[in-house]
Formats: sequence, C-alpha cells, structure tokens
Amino acid sequence: MLRRSSRLQASGYYDTDGKPVVSYKEILKRVFKRRIFFRRRDSISYRNGAMQGYMSVPFRSRPKIFLYALLGLLCCGLPFLLRTLTGSYLDPIPSKLPFFISTPANSSTDQNALESSIIEIHGSPTQCKHMWQQKELQDELLRLKKKIMTLFPEADSLPNFALETLGARIVHSWTSKSYQTPEPYLTILGIPIWRSPVSASVVIQGHSPLLPGRCWPFSGGQGHLVIALPYTITVSHVTLSHISNKISPSSTINAAPKVFSIYGMEYLGSDESRLGTFLYDQDGDPVQTFRISDNKSGAFNYVRLQIESNWGHPDYTCLYNFRVHGRWTNKNTKEGDSKLKSPNSYICGR
Repeated sequence: MLRRSSRLQASGYYDTDGKPVVSYKEILKRVFKRRIFFRRRDSISYRNGAMQGYMSVPFRSRPKIFLYALLGLLCCGLPFLLRTLTGSYLDPIPSKLPFFISTPANSSTDQNALESSIIEIHGSPTQCKHMWQQKELQDELLRLKKKIMTLFPEADSLPNFALETLGARIVHSWTSKSYQTPEPYLTILGIPIWRSPVSASVVIQGHSPLLPGRCWPFSGGQGHLVIALPYTITVSHVTLSHISNKISPSSTINAAPKVFSIYGMEYLGSDESRLGTFLYDQDGDPVQTFRISDNKSGAFNYVRLQIESNWGHPDYTCLYNFRVHGRWTNKNTKEGDSKLKSPNSYICGR
C-alpha cells in the first residue's frame, strides 16, 4: 500500500477508496503569447468554460478585409491620380463644354467685328488651354508677319516695269488733268502770277519712303492714268501705295483711292482688256499688292489705271505710287513705239 500523507488525507486529497482525486499532469505552456487575432477557436478558454473562442472567427478573417479595402481604395483613387498627373484634377469646368475665348478686336465698334473676335472652342479644359496658347502664337506670328511686310513689302521682291528710270513714261494726252489749288506758288506784289502743276510722273518715279504731299492729285473721285511700259509685259500683279493715316497731317487719308480697275492695251487706241477691279484698304498696309487672275493673261505695252472712287474727299484724289509687275515677253514692239523706249535709259536695269 502506498504511503499516504496525513496532511493530504486531512485536506481531502484522497477519496474513500484511497485513490488521489487531483492528478498532476505536465502541460506545456508558451512563454510568449500568440497574437490574439491569429488564435484558433480552441486556443482561448476561460476557466469557467462560459466563453471560448468568441473572437477567433472575426479576427481570423480581418486580414482579408483589410486587403480588399486597400485594393478598393486603389481602384477608386486611380482616376483621380491620373487627372492629377494631367493637370486637370478637380477642375471646375466640366469636360466637353463650349469654352469661349475673346480675342482683342480693333478699336472699331462694329458689331460684326466684335462678334468675329469671339471664338468658340469645344473640348476639355486642358485642350482649350492648349488651343488658346496655339492661337496666341498664331496671332503673334501674324503680327510679326505684318510688321515684316511693312518693312519689306511683297512689291519690293517683284520687278516693277512701271518705273520711270526703267523707261516707262506717262501718256499725258490719255491721262486726267491735274488738280489745281486756288493758292498760287508765285506772286508779285501779292498778285498771283503762276503755279507749277504737279506732274503725274511722280507716280512712277519710285520715291521711298512716301512723304505727305509728294503725290499727283486729280479733280474729283474719278480719274485715270495711262502708262507706256518699257517692254511688252504679261502683267501678274499691280501695287498701289499711299501714305498711312499715322503720318498724315489730318490723321485721315480720305483722298486715297478706294476702288480702282486695271486695263491693258497693246497700243494706244486698241481694244482694252480688263485685268481686274480691286479695293485699296485705307486701314491696311500703305503698300498693297493685288494679284491679276491667271485667266486675264495677255501681253501689253500700255496699262491704264482707272480710279473709280476715293475714301470721301470731295475735291480731289491723290496718287502716290503705282507699280506694274509681271514677266517680260519677247514680242516685237509696235511700229512707231520704238521711240518711246530709250535703251540707254534703262540698260542698267537688265
């Protein structure tokens, strides 16, 4: 019989049969506790057995929930990230709506000019911004082109056959009379004696720059000028020049030609060929070149400039400079016209 302790017997350690009631069995225990949300259901137990593993299921599935939430946030935030990189994040202007751009108009208060200065652009805000920048560059290039054309007009790059130093001349018998002002140049004791008329030859003398008053005036708003060309010419362009209103003493150029027509003749008295009718813009460049239509071809020895109207001056119209451009054709001159051409006067121009 096993030895029994009297103290254990007194404390009820043995039953009535003398067998131990409490068994000492070694149970392994972890020194460091496992994290609570990774515990299994059977790893959590309370001594009273009332709650076992109550937190095992939620915490076991929580890592997946976090992963799904992270993926959802990334998917939802990707469009905003792209819009941020493209520079249009949270732009208050909705896409694909009309975007109106107002460009600077002239000082004129014309309603049509005001309406033409507003441009409607459809697209996203970024596209509208780029289109607006592109239009600013185009306007700047246009301003530079106009400035260059003012300094170096197109007419300066074309041969001018209506030039007195080249052999061209004015046929005065076929040209309108010059305008005479009432004030004479020469007086004796206050008595008007003589005034030198302004010759139409100033129009083909090629003066540059144009100066106010150095022009040929004729009466009224209609007149004509006939030029004998030094060669037989196929006309391609004509150029009409006038001073600008910036250097005009009256700040206006209402004596400038407005509508004019060009006619070509093989010889004086022959049938005229109408080469075109054009409009000189008083608000445009001082030197304006006009192209002759290709179907108005022909070789001519004479050119007639017909002024149909001016810009409002009631008394006279002024012509400063007129040029004829084209191609020299090898065509024999009419008999009797050879005296009009002096080779020594334009031999350096060849």
